[in-house]
Amino acid sequence: MGQMTFAEQTEFRDWLRGGLGRIAPLSRTRVLVENNQRTDPALWAELAELGVMGLAVPEEFGGSDAGWLALSIFLNEAGRVLLPTAYLSTAVLAPWILQAPADAALRHELLPRIAAGEIRVGFADIDGKQAVITHPDGDQIRLSGVKTTVIDGAVCDYFLVTVDDAGPSSVYVVDASDPGVDVAQGRPLDETRPSATVTFTNVAARSLGAAHAATNVAASARDLLAIALAAEGAGAAEQCLDMSVEYAKIREQFGRPIGQFQAIKHKCADMFVGVQASYAAVHAAFQRIDETGIIDPIQAKVSASYVSAALMSVTSETMQIHGGIAFSWEHDAHLYLKRATSDQILLGGPDRQIAALADDLLDGGKSVLELISGQGAS
Repeated sequence: MGQMTFAEQTEFRDWLRGGLGRIAPLSRTRVLVENNQRTDPALWAELAELGVMGLAVPEEFGGSDAGWLALSIFLNEAGRVLLPTAYLSTAVLAPWILQAPADAALRHELLPRIAAGEIRVGFADIDGKQAVITHPDGDQIRLSGVKTTVIDGAVCDYFLVTVDDAGPSSVYVVDASDPGVDVAQGRPLDETRPSATVTFTNVAARSLGAAHAATNVAASARDLLAIALAAEGAGAAEQCLDMSVEYAKIREQFGRPIGQFQAIKHKCADMFVGVQASYAAVHAAFQRIDETGIIDPIQAKVSASYVSAALMSVTSETMQIHGGIAFSWEHDAHLYLKRATSDQILLGGPDRQIAALADDLLDGGKSVLELISGQGAS
């Protein structure tokens, strides 16, 4: 797999923006939200046909193996339209977790179906602190416990469940059709990304193997989730900036467009800086994965902490620029504010990420200069 040139990245982004704008406009998402629907099978099939489910899947398993930078561009565009499907766990986290399990049969069984859009896979972890235990049952392993805030948990066909009692964050595969799986879905803050609480009661589980435990794939998957959310956030922030600039051109106050007032100009300029810096942070993080094959936890926390704060700032300013109309259900601005708030809840907020980043730097003996130069990557 070769590196994408800037021209190729631009062409790919334009193609994705056109495709998602055609099959997944925000108006389609609103229909799901207003009807409290958790999935749109037709939309999922169209996304699979577009080929985005296999961007990170090797060609031998039916994917395009386009690379992680290409996947980040898809995440940017998905964030722009608040794409309401289970792509985050299925197309991003699952291919990473399943890239080299000790049980090779799992890779051959699941990856082709992921690339084809035949199944949806949920990552039952988030912070890895929920109580889930395993116990042997003859030649089989069974799993019991609860996982909260499982993204798209209500629509998954399989779950990748982290368990801390069997090594350093071991990962197990559970079939969602097992009678011991109970999914409780509520109405989340961010209706465009539904989550669920999943209870596992003596369910059959297949371990990904000791090889994963040795490399702590669960921890790297958590870092990948943070970077993926940041990639979505960068796209969402850009969409908010575009909405705000366009509105500032047409909304008049005191006989002229509000975009002519210095205060609005400064707000839009600050939003632009936040968007561009967010893209830069995300681009560097995903390009590092392509170059090294690893996910740098420090880079993950840098991206997550910055973009999380930037998205919250941009969405808040979007609400201010649009005034009272932004608080109405009919306008889209509030959906992006909910996404920004939801992301901070998932990641623990920028302060938590910065605190964890400081711990990594101090405990790992890495200096800020090493971090900037890239020499501190593990």
